Amino acid sequence: RYLVIKFDAWMYQDFDDARAALMSVISGALVKAAPPALKDRAKSLIGRVNKLRFLGVALEAGAWAMGVPTFGAISKGVTAAGALFSGSQEDTNLEAVKDAASDVQSRGASLLREAEEKGPPDEIDAFRAEFKAVLQDLGKTMVVFIDNLDRCLPRNAIETMEAVRLFLFMPNSAFVVAADEDMIRHAVSQHFNSPSQRHITDYLDKLIQVPVRVPRAGIQEVRAYLILLLASRSDLNDGAVEKLRLYLIDRLRTSWKDDGDFTINEMLTQSGVQASKELATAWEMADRMAPILA
Repeated sequence: RYLVIKFDAWMYQDFDDARAALMSVISGALVKAAPPALKDRAKSLIGRVNKLRFLGVALEAGAWAMGVPTFGAISKGVTAAGALFSGSQEDTNLEAVKDAASDVQSRGASLLREAEEKGPPDEIDAFRAEFKAVLQDLGKTMVVFIDNLDRCLPRNAIETMEAVRLFLFMPNSAFVVAADEDMIRHAVSQHFNSPSQRHITDYLDKLIQVPVRVPRAGIQEVRAYLILLLASRSDLNDGAVEKLRLYLIDRLRTSWKDDGDFTINEMLTQSGVQASKELATAWEMADRMAPILA
């Protein structure tokens, strides 16, 4: 029923366009999941992503021609040009500027073989329509997990969020973003030149429809984690570890009660697990460590 796609935003940090990176990964996953009858239609999505990348390169090249330095594909050319204008001209700097210009030309040729009279809005609408049709014919719900967004530079983080916005309100699709909220707020602030707190909140509220804030782990949660970690690395069999896991889950559900605490001996007695002396000693150490870690 589900097509699960994992996207590590940090891994694509240096991709020429963070938006195109996410779109390419999603399109590639659809191609792999598509049956033979849908392969060609799914592959056309990759072509549309390349067209959007081409349009981005073209806009960047246009800005460069008008004397507006930009970053991305021609960042090396900008740096080298700065050295030329400052008087520290070297052959390597001149070559870098030439390479930047030829890089834009070669990338444009490889991404779009035939020029088309379509702008970004037209291509985005076409991509959304084709994506919607392929996903519906596939008969699955797409779930994309985006991780490490808070490790990205502000520009990359915002571009990835903008790519997610492209897919919003599409049927049979959902995005789960794991990130430190303060870091994302900082990225919004840096990218949009210090907006007000209200504008930052409004921006995130429009993108993140269901925020789930994970609370800090308490002493009992840390304690249960350490107990299971030590158990899984001991000579206990899988059945015994599973008994401990079920027991600890049950106790954590009532940890808010006055009698929610338990001792290691209680755990062993009530779960019916037999532990070695070494493991019992390790658990006693975990009991002492839990308050410090929490």
